[in-house]
Amino acid sequence: MPKTDLLRMFLVVAECKDFSSAARELGKMPSFISRSIAQLEEELGFSLFARSTRQVALTEAGMRYYGVCRTLLANLDETARLLRSASHIRRLHIAVSEGLQGFFMPALSEFCQEFPECRFVMGPPRADAALQLLDMAPGRDWPLLQLGELGWVYVAAPRYLEHSARLVAFSDLNQQRLLLAEDQQQGIYMRQGGALQRWQPENVHVFTDYQAVLEAVKQGMGLAFLPHTIAHQAILSGEILRVLDPFEIPGSAVFCVTNPALEQSDIMLPLLREKLLAYFRAQQKSADAWLGWS
Repeated sequence: MPKTDLLRMFLVVAECKDFSSAARELGKMPSFISRSIAQLEEELGFSLFARSTRQVALTEAGMRYYGVCRTLLANLDETARLLRSASHIRRLHIAVSEGLQGFFMPALSEFCQEFPECRFVMGPPRADAALQLLDMAPGRDWPLLQLGELGWVYVAAPRYLEHSARLVAFSDLNQQRLLLAEDQQQGIYMRQGGALQRWQPENVHVFTDYQAVLEAVKQGMGLAFLPHTIAHQAILSGEILRVLDPFEIPGSAVFCVTNPALEQSDIMLPLLREKLLAYFRAQQKSADAWLGWS
């Protein structure tokens, strides 16, 4: 149970002066209320209530704690109200690698529903990272929090492979038609014999984002290098196949930015960071399971 819920329960019990009345008001069982208050007392190291057969009364320490809790929760409620107020609009600069914007949109959409007053300003990344979250404050240093590593796969449709040149070694890629997202035009990579090799072929088609690349791969237009979180469903259905699996493909780190100055005063940036962290981990776990990488 979140600590704030436990504190609110304590306030209700203190005002009702018995567990049964508090339980009715909160829609809980009296035994649950009693155990929760006992848990809070154990964490605090002192008794909040003097209990009798008919009612409970605040101890001296409980009365002092009650005053502190009322002030604290009132301040938290007022902060939440201000953040959700139309007059308190927060603008967050989201720097997303263009080809991966769609990957994180479900998490951003969920966050917008929770904080409808939040406004996003889209822009290019400020570092070599797939995702950064920045509050608008030019010239500051922003420590990066790594969300995880994005895995990649080489993929092609069965009908493309039927008519393409032999594809066994990394050097065979030079004879393939490559489908790229716009931000991949610097080339794609493979680690072979301890060395990182870059492939930048001339025979390419370029698309705006990875979803468009995926659709082109399904149509048999060529071979692509995609995040496996995007490609795994199509691989599972058999629409496309993984190729060059024996070779090690380097992952790319995914970052978001945390601003220590905002940690205490602004709850939106930390919440957004945590939501993206949870979303990224869930997507990676799902894709790893589908592809047998877990």
